[in-house]
Amino acid sequence: DGGDSAAGAGSGKKRPRPEVKMEPMEDEGGDGASGGSSEVLSAVKIEESPVKSKASPRKSKGAIKLEGSPVKSEAKPSPSPRKATPKKPPAPPLEQRRMGTEAFWVALGVEPQELRIDVTLVCGQSFRWRATGINEWSSVLGGQIVSLMQTPDNVLATAWVDGVEVRPSEELLATIRDYFALETSLAPLYEQWAAADATCCLLATGFPGLRVLRQDPLECLFSFICSSNNNIARIAQMIEALCVTYGIRLGKVGIYDFHSFPTLEALLGASEEELRGLGMGYRAKFIVKSAEIVRDKGGPEWLYSLRKEDHIPAREQLEQLSGVGSKVADCVCLMALDKTGSIPVDTHVWQITIRDFDKEFGDVKSVTPTVYQKVGDLWRGRYGAYAGWAHTILFAADLVKFKERAQEAMKSPTPTPEKKAKPQGGGDSPKEGAAAKRKL
Repeated sequence: DGGDSAAGAGSGKKRPRPEVKMEPMEDEGGDGASGGSSEVLSAVKIEESPVKSKASPRKSKGAIKLEGSPVKSEAKPSPSPRKATPKKPPAPPLEQRRMGTEAFWVALGVEPQELRIDVTLVCGQSFRWRATGINEWSSVLGGQIVSLMQTPDNVLATAWVDGVEVRPSEELLATIRDYFALETSLAPLYEQWAAADATCCLLATGFPGLRVLRQDPLECLFSFICSSNNNIARIAQMIEALCVTYGIRLGKVGIYDFHSFPTLEALLGASEEELRGLGMGYRAKFIVKSAEIVRDKGGPEWLYSLRKEDHIPAREQLEQLSGVGSKVADCVCLMALDKTGSIPVDTHVWQITIRDFDKEFGDVKSVTPTVYQKVGDLWRGRYGAYAGWAHTILFAADLVKFKERAQEAMKSPTPTPEKKAKPQGGGDSPKEGAAAKRKL
């Protein structure tokens, strides 16, 4: 998401884009996902020139002389009727303005059950998507600004080059599909998770199409280094500051400017003092040191090579970086390195584990490496090789911004599966199923 090698795109005729002021996305502290009504009409101000008129005095039987004011008997002629300012026709709904003959939207060919961007893009996986329209979000992928729109039966994509909306190239469309890992079908996974767990079965009805992203490893790594002891809104602000300062400006959509994510070379040029000035706090030293370690290990190519490693070896290598513990490493493993069984254990996951898996974890005083691994084993034992994807549903449902949606889903009648599906794989090793049953 935000590499510096731009994907090609077709050219398009520049056309005025309706300016719609959207409120910025906010963090999980009580704020819902962006969205709104299906129709927005632009405000039309009817200008009318002020007309000063003096009313004609009424004819009375006798003039009443007010002391100090002479009475004038003659009446001034009434002003001529003013011409009404013609009203402008109302602007068409936003969708019609954006979906006209000059639009460059391309359908990805994916149903809402397989992808819902209104949750996937704002549930704490990536922090650079901005609401730029009704059911529309924009960010940077493959070195280009990309806008995505959710429709009732599809997801549409368009691209921007130098402020001009263009039809996405096939290369860019392939990048978008890879970003959402669309080669993996959600339907059989949702069925498997629903059979394994009644809670997940209910929540799946409220969170259809929630996918784990396949992000650029460098951006994902430094984004989650910034996530330490932080909330979604502040993480987004930090990453935006990094991009504005060390990235390349690519253009504007709506009220938002978009920049590429900094290259490793750009991050290596940043000082701890500069980063603290951008609001990174104690994380500044982690960014500086980790950039140096990544360089020494082979740069972005080294990070990409970890996709070929098994989960635990990949996580252990990431833990050698500054400011990267097991939780941050597992976030990168899950959302950038194809480790679908990774379970990043934070406070949300810890509370869910106590509530839905094993209440004995409530007596644990600290999360040691052994305890951390046992929590992951529990999840993998229940949900299988894609436990990390199932975890994303329960994690999103635990965020304040999605509480109402989760509560509605939990009121639904519990479906009774005809046959309990076996998990797809047992996680990272054959022993994990047995480990998941062990008590502390």
